[in-house]
Amino acid sequence: EKLIQNYRKFLISKESLISEKFQYDKLQQNNKRIEYNDFSAKNIIFSEGISATQNPFFPRNILIENKGEYVIIKAENL
Repeated sequence: EKLIQNYRKFLISKESLISEKFQYDKLQQNNKRIEYNDFSAKNIIFSEGISATQNPFFPRNILIENKGEYVIIKAENL
């Protein structure tokens, strides 16, 4: 937890952290750039957890809610 708090402070000091609810309608794709408010980038990473099911940039049929549970299968011949 301390690591996350310190990293958050670091990002704030570099003006590299936006602490607000993401508004999908403000995201624009122009040429090979992505723009959001005053920011411009080549790529974007959505790190939303279960909220990704509400993300309009993901097809609805590929995300399945799992409440944090999963099964690991080892199949060496696959």
